[in-house]
Amino acid sequence: MERPAWSSGPFATRFLGRHFWSNTPHDTLADSVVAQRRSFEKAAVIVRAFYAVGIYWTVSATNQWPGYRQLTQAHPQWPARWWFDWFAVRTSVDIIYCAYLGTAILVLLMPQKRLLRAVYAISLLEYMAFVNGFDKINHDMHGWLFVSFVLILLPGGSWRERRSLVDRQFFLTVFWAAQTVVLFFYTLTGLWKINFAIRSAVVGHNSAFNFSGFSYIVANRLLQSPSKTVLGNYFSRTELLGWALFLGTMYLESASLIIAFRPRLQRIWGASLIFFHLGTQLAMGFTFGPNIVLVGLLFVCSPFAPARIDVRATFLDLPVIHFAKGRWDAWRHRPRTTEAEPSPPPQAEATLA
Repeated sequence: MERPAWSSGPFATRFLGRHFWSNTPHDTLADSVVAQRRSFEKAAVIVRAFYAVGIYWTVSATNQWPGYRQLTQAHPQWPARWWFDWFAVRTSVDIIYCAYLGTAILVLLMPQKRLLRAVYAISLLEYMAFVNGFDKINHDMHGWLFVSFVLILLPGGSWRERRSLVDRQFFLTVFWAAQTVVLFFYTLTGLWKINFAIRSAVVGHNSAFNFSGFSYIVANRLLQSPSKTVLGNYFSRTELLGWALFLGTMYLESASLIIAFRPRLQRIWGASLIFFHLGTQLAMGFTFGPNIVLVGLLFVCSPFAPARIDVRATFLDLPVIHFAKGRWDAWRHRPRTTEAEPSPPPQAEATLA
């Protein structure tokens, strides 16, 4: 049996290859090059779509512009605080919104310009630092902000002329880094939920591991929020289904980082994360529109996902399932110990003379 390419590499490579990475195999080197070219072309389109959707968030944000211009004082977060130290509140607000809107339009027209991508990311940071300075921090655009900073690393110049294998690989590596950042956020959220559930169970409180745990969370949310949700009342009374879905959510989020190394799972995992956000919206009223679009672009439309879906291989790539299969294969192919050869008969006693 042919050994994998990572089996003779450094320890980190061998560890990732054995426990995390699950590449889509290609028959020949030419197939790999063709697949890389297709992935590069698709990734370039996704990056352009990212900035196209970004202009929508910018235009939507201008609805609050007139109201912010009427403020007499503001206390933004530190990245935008220096504007308000130099200028009046109205002037500072105008500068932040004009920069955010102008750079969003320019980067949409010329996303291949690294300088424009950098200025757009900084302008988005300034805008978020301002609007999140009113006693509450909204997390809906944080993923979009981090991805915009990662995309600064994309190569400059015309992407259509990037025909070199190295240039395409660099582009795809940056795109993969953006995926990894988003998945890392979901993993942190899932691990926090597991940690909170364990700590609550240890002290004897109602936790997510109890059948009534999710119903309690939904009911508490409905009491705190004046708005009603579509499925809130249902899940506050139905315990078993909510418990199962919440356990699935903790698995889905905490294992997300591994999906960066599993191309076959990226589409189905992205769709699952979108359904998770939709379910959260219907049950508790949390809206994460930018996250839904971001997951759809980076994972449902992933340039690394294979064109054909192998159901068995996809199932075996699932976290925990992949680990269990690896342990089973290691046990099956363990070296067999041969039976000990029988010891020679003892030497006959010397006969008496």
